[in-house]
Amino acid sequence: MILRGLWRLAKGERAGIGEFGGELDHFYASLAPLIGIPLAGALVTALNGDWAPALVGFLSRLVAVLLLPVAVYEFSRLFGREKFWLRTATALNWSFWMLFPALIVAAFIGAILAQFGLTMELAAAATLVLMGLYLFWYRLFALSAGLGVNYWKAGIIVVVSSAAMVIAAALPALLGLIPNMALPS
Repeated sequence: MILRGLWRLAKGERAGIGEFGGELDHFYASLAPLIGIPLAGALVTALNGDWAPALVGFLSRLVAVLLLPVAVYEFSRLFGREKFWLRTATALNWSFWMLFPALIVAAFIGAILAQFGLTMELAAAATLVLMGLYLFWYRLFALSAGLGVNYWKAGIIVVVSSAAMVIAAALPALLGLIPNMALPS
């Protein structure tokens, strides 16, 4: 049902939100990979002897992951749509996986643009912008469908939650708590 829900929302079907469970166990299942992937990365970093960056990096990503459902809950209360927050937050957690098909489509579009004479840098920038706009629309649509609010209210939630997530993920690096990671040559 999750893949069907993601697909239906991706096509702009509001009823796709109904494919997601609205109970706590469904919500926890949607959080598991969002927590597990950064945890695995932190463990690899820690095993290389970098315990402090691993811990700080994991905690900042954990906070960023949890900010979205908290924002959905708080805004749903504010807009009088509290009974719909859990299903909506679950759908938004699963929407992370839409990044991968969007990347594939973006790479295809970028290749076509490059064939028509655009430089690779310009084609890559154009496809990243298109992908970002689509993912923004996807979240906006999922919030609107899930909470039953208009696009302005959904847009406020997207902007506030996205800004909070970026700050939570970037703040430790900006404060110097995570040293700049150099890529191997």
